[in-house]
Amino acid sequence: MIYIVTLNPSIDYLMTPKTLSLGVTNRSQEEQIRIGGKGINVGIVLNNLGQSSTCIGFLGGFTGNHVREELKKYPLLVDGFMDANNPTRINIKLDYKGETEINGSGHPIDDALIEELSTFITTLTPNDFVVLTGSVASGMSYDWYVSVCEALNKQNIPFAVDVSSDKLIDMIAYHPLLIKPNQDEIRAILGIEENDLSLERLISESKILIERGARNIIVSLRSQGSLLITEDACYRAYAPEGVLVDSVGAGDSMVAAFIYGYVNKYSLLESYQLACAAGSATAFSDHLASATSISELNEKIIIERID
Repeated sequence: MIYIVTLNPSIDYLMTPKTLSLGVTNRSQEEQIRIGGKGINVGIVLNNLGQSSTCIGFLGGFTGNHVREELKKYPLLVDGFMDANNPTRINIKLDYKGETEINGSGHPIDDALIEELSTFITTLTPNDFVVLTGSVASGMSYDWYVSVCEALNKQNIPFAVDVSSDKLIDMIAYHPLLIKPNQDEIRAILGIEENDLSLERLISESKILIERGARNIIVSLRSQGSLLITEDACYRAYAPEGVLVDSVGAGDSMVAAFIYGYVNKYSLLESYQLACAAGSATAFSDHLASATSISELNEKIIIERID
């Protein structure tokens, strides 16, 4: 089973205001309510590809109940969330002259629940796969993720990490199958001050993360495609033509499709190609990628070895 650790899920309230000014009442032209959190996005795309998975983490209150109801729409996505005492957070997404986000921090989680989740993870086997995604719940330390990576490595359980934290450098010491840092995160964890890295510099710095323990790294180049750096080679995929509709969830879709390829015995490059197709399929749509949209774009992905 694929277990997706989702410590800080959310309800995302998307609004498109006519204007946006501080200190006055602003009116919205359109609203949408979606369940959110990187792990939930990963699980939905896996569901769409026909792959079962289980989200584990914390949900609570009326917002948590809404998330549970929405999860029922995805028959292959199992609700493994524990009941928290406090409401699940709400994020505000504003579509006005670009994307502006106001993300709720959520409420602290009881130590007993955190310990229960930690204990559950120790019961997993090498036949499972674990995805560590997104922010930690309020009051938790990213050191928890590091301890989980250590435990998974000791248990020979394959895992992927898509976490924005300077603790990522500690997590990769335990050999995740995949990490997906963006350029800002690579600069942060390696202490690089330059704002814009050349492609050559980005590759060389990513190879440092391989030397530190990561097995495979996907780095998004946004509209210019992405990179895959492995222990043996470096590849570049070029994004297919399409109109950007909504980039939210594109990176999560890449993670989901790569893992789908891995657990279904695809080759490394086949998994990467599928990941690129899934990321683009989500970006070119107002919802997460479907199996059909991924399949249509998959044959249009061009990958070349560049080292």
